[in-house]
Amino acid sequence: MTEDPYKKINELEEKISFLQAENESMAERAEEIFLLVMVSESIREINDRSIIIDTVLEKISILKDIPLCCYCSRNRNTLTVQLAYTSFADNTTIQKIKLDENAFNKLQNGILYLVRDNNLYEEVFKSLNEKNFEPRSVLIIPHKSISNKLSYFIFADNDEDTNRFSEIITLIHEVINIMSDKLDNLY
Repeated sequence: MTEDPYKKINELEEKISFLQAENESMAERAEEIFLLVMVSESIREINDRSIIIDTVLEKISILKDIPLCCYCSRNRNTLTVQLAYTSFADNTTIQKIKLDENAFNKLQNGILYLVRDNNLYEEVFKSLNEKNFEPRSVLIIPHKSISNKLSYFIFADNDEDTNRFSEIITLIHEVINIMSDKLDNLY
């Protein structure tokens, strides 16, 4: 008895689909590992705090295609940009991002992930607008150093896919932890 050729073709197509999905997953993980190694290698010999942070912001921006990456300090209800890397301009005019107390309360429990479609944080999006850049999603990650100093990382994207950050948030946390370990070892 001969095997049905259509059944065999369907089985092979299913196997191919599975292998393609597995290959994509492995490629994504390899890209993540590459970023982690690249960041570690880039900051290994640097002993200047600002250069370390600036290098990390640049690597995240370039390797994960995030147009705006900022490192900020807090003064009352305002985040003041200390360092920034943009892929759309040589330098940024963004200096301050105003957040309400509700936003800072949410940041005490972890990250704040904002999508432009929600008017609740429209002031944040307005403060991050640049001549060639209008963000559609914003990720704010609080970071506490070994000296208990609190700072904030802001990542803004203008991609139509406003879910992009949810896919890479763990990786961004890993990169920040690598940087944090390096900064903690400076003191």
